[in-house]
Amino acid sequence: MRGPTFGGGFDDGVEIEIEARLDDALFDEVTRAEPTPYHIAARLLNDDPNNPFISTESWYGLYVKQQIRGPLEVGFQTSWVRLPP
Repeated sequence: MRGPTFGGGFDDGVEIEIEARLDDALFDEVTRAEPTPYHIAARLLNDDPNNPFISTESWYGLYVKQQIRGPLEVGFQTSWVRLPP
């Protein structure tokens, strides 16, 4: 579920930014095994189809935003923002 859109509508052809949170169990696993940002990024970018870090079920979408016309921004937040991790 998502909240109301703020700032108007999305523009076609403009990049959209999605802020997401990794499931807590996987976050603990990846930070324990791979303590540096470089190693964490490498693990997240691994394209092995069995990699739980690339599964959509492992992530919670928080915000969807798009920069339009300079500092103006449009987007929405999801219900995951208000729920405890």
